Amino acid sequence: MKVKYIVIVLLTFLIVYSIFNVVGSLKSETLFDLNNSKGKENFQMTDKMSSNLMMAEFNYLIEKILEVHPDPKRNLNQISWDELIVETESKLGKPLHIIEYFVIIQSFVSKLGDSHTYVYPLTIESRVLPLVIQWLGDELIVTESQIEGINRGDKITHIEGKEINQIVDFMAKIISTENEYWIKHLSSQFIRQEMFLSGIVDVKDEHLTITVSNIKGDTKNIKIDWVNIEDVNQKGLNEELWFGFELDQKNNVGYYFLNESNVTMEYEQNVQEFFKKVNELQLDNIIIDLRKNTGGNSGVVDVFLRHLHDKTYKSFGMITKFSKSASEQRGYEHIDGYEVQLPSVVQNSQVSPTFYGDVYILVGNSTYSSANMFATIFHDSGLGTVIGEPTGAAPSSFGDFLHFDLPYTGFYLIISHKEFSRPDQSLDHDISLYPDILVKIKREDLINQEDGQLQRVKKIINNLN
Repeated sequence: MKVKYIVIVLLTFLIVYSIFNVVGSLKSETLFDLNNSKGKENFQMTDKMSSNLMMAEFNYLIEKILEVHPDPKRNLNQISWDELIVETESKLGKPLHIIEYFVIIQSFVSKLGDSHTYVYPLTIESRVLPLVIQWLGDELIVTESQIEGINRGDKITHIEGKEINQIVDFMAKIISTENEYWIKHLSSQFIRQEMFLSGIVDVKDEHLTITVSNIKGDTKNIKIDWVNIEDVNQKGLNEELWFGFELDQKNNVGYYFLNESNVTMEYEQNVQEFFKKVNELQLDNIIIDLRKNTGGNSGVVDVFLRHLHDKTYKSFGMITKFSKSASEQRGYEHIDGYEVQLPSVVQNSQVSPTFYGDVYILVGNSTYSSANMFATIFHDSGLGTVIGEPTGAAPSSFGDFLHFDLPYTGFYLIISHKEFSRPDQSLDHDISLYPDILVKIKREDLINQEDGQLQRVKKIINNLN
């Protein structure tokens, strides 16, 4: 009787466990279609999208790109626009996990070769790795770590046994870009995120195994637990100032850092104060540091230009494509056609104090969009020397994006509606703003927590004077 009771209890437990297991699996792999997805704010990585939903969104994406983008077919290589659409549609013929769907449509968009046109899966809930990493050449280096066993300056060689170069090759397929430098900038962020990494390695466990080697070449495998992105953001609430300056009398340099492209009264007043102090100390050189600046308002350059003694400078050319969407978002009167402005010489609206010395623009792989335009105007106008590493965008490129939400997943859809032409048209085909003087960040700089690159730049400036 006792044995029979135990058997009944065990059977009951197994039945209940099976029911919960089935319910749990159904919950963890929900199929979304045109009827049950609209208005949903967040999706799990295990959620699946129906073929009808994906095709409807893909058609919306194509419609918006053709409506808004100045020339979406220009950079396609060895495949026509129609062939690319057919190839993409063939991959959407069956239900797919939401991240698989994202990879397919972003791979389509990335082939346009426009870093300002892309899809971003903001509505997918995703964990992150509690590391900050940065590419130095072909090596992925840890710049910040609170993980025992992983130190600043360690090189990441494998994730879950997969070589880091294989992972980057995958990331390159889903990054919209004009050059390899922007791939490095974005992949250093994507590699930390579960949803992007899931496309090439198994991320189902609570942790990942990462292989690192220190500067001596010693290698070890470390398990890292995933963390919620909210926890990481909470720790980073005390953000650093995005602009400011230092005066280095010893090296005869005024140094100004500009990490964002925003035009505010505080920024304008700070730049004016900077030039006032530079003149008071009779410093002959200034460095404008744009290494961390990924863009924003292109008017930031005007705030600096007007303090120079040069009466003119060369500006970008621009083609604007008008559309109904552009009119709604930007207030244009026209809803079709184009407006063309050629590169030109512009009168400089000068203000005091005026600077008569030498200008150096410090750039890197993260210098992008309007920050890239800032540096290019100085370069092409002969107003300054560009120093550092190649930038993350082509000076002549598409840009100034409009924003849309895909109707069912809520993914961000970003589309350029302008094309910019650099002032020096002889360099129009360059895919990056290449520095006049190449100065690289070194691994030792990260280990020692020093801005060794900036110190080397100052030394070069001293030797030039």
